[in-house]
Amino acid sequence: MDQYEPVCKSNEIDFFYFATNKFSTGSGGFGYLYEIQWWAGLATMGLGELCNFAAYGFAPASIVTPLGAVSVLVSALMAVRYLNENLDTLGKIGCLLTVFGSIVIIIHAPKESDVNSLFDFARKISALEFIFFSFITCITILCLIIYYGPRFGSKYVHIYILICSLLGAFTVTACKGLGTGLKEFFTHEYSYSIWLTFSCAIVIIACILIQMVYLNRALDLFATPIVTTVYYVLFTTCVLITSGILFHEWRLLTLVDIIACLVGFSITTCGLILINYVKTNTLSNDIQSMDMNDKSLFSYLHSNSQLSSTGSSDSTSTVSVKQQHYIPVKAYANLLFNDSNVQLSTNAINEQCQPLLLIDECDFNF
Repeated sequence: MDQYEPVCKSNEIDFFYFATNKFSTGSGGFGYLYEIQWWAGLATMGLGELCNFAAYGFAPASIVTPLGAVSVLVSALMAVRYLNENLDTLGKIGCLLTVFGSIVIIIHAPKESDVNSLFDFARKISALEFIFFSFITCITILCLIIYYGPRFGSKYVHIYILICSLLGAFTVTACKGLGTGLKEFFTHEYSYSIWLTFSCAIVIIACILIQMVYLNRALDLFATPIVTTVYYVLFTTCVLITSGILFHEWRLLTLVDIIACLVGFSITTCGLILINYVKTNTLSNDIQSMDMNDKSLFSYLHSNSQLSSTGSSDSTSTVSVKQQHYIPVKAYANLLFNDSNVQLSTNAINEQCQPLLLIDECDFNF
């Protein structure tokens, strides 16, 4: 059978279906497109990215991109306020480090860029060094998508995230061009053909669509705290390298400013690691606190699923759970289903960091 559907009577959990491999993001599917929450999150993120895009039109990329760590800080604080998550001493230290590192970057980063018109932007992207860099980057992205992604994407977190980061470097570059073009358009000071503005818009849309696909795959295969930290480091590094090659924003800085920016970036990264470590450690402690009632539930589900698998394929069997139990999602999926092709549709199945699932008076039909 391709799909299994639980019928739940509790408001604590609202599971609609268990998806097969063709719906799993980690297996290359697009099951998340059916989730209303995903679209709501996408719309909210789009609004934030729109404001972020406006920043690239008025400030150097080398100062805008590292400040993306502030979003992680805000997410951690909002989770404490609205999701009742705990933030211990390490988490608070991580928040302070993130703020301190961001302040250091703001003070010592380049204050302005010499790209003041579309003509300047066109002249820079047509430079031989940037064309060569873009060619090498495109070849790297194709190799990651065609060869390394299908073979190693599910084992190493940096494969899919590196694809997103390299594409993100082009996205930031195109944002700079589009922002400059729109600024000239509204001030009626067009200095270059309008085709360049539309080309930047097309590049932004194409890169973001591909980034969304591979970022969702990374989130489906690995723990969110790990993906968040690695993505920040790789994305910021790629953008800083691209910005340095294209806009030469670092050439006017003194050695002290360059060292201070690198130190600020390192401090911010350490802060993110501490914040995300708290999230991962909290989930791990919850898993270790399972009691004997959970183990008896495992045996019950396991025995019933084995009996059901021996029955006729035309018949439908039901496993009923009459008490509340917290169980790890992956253990629940492995015990209930013997078919290896069936996967639970979730974004946090991970051996070291398994989320907990509250079962309350559910009838599982399979």
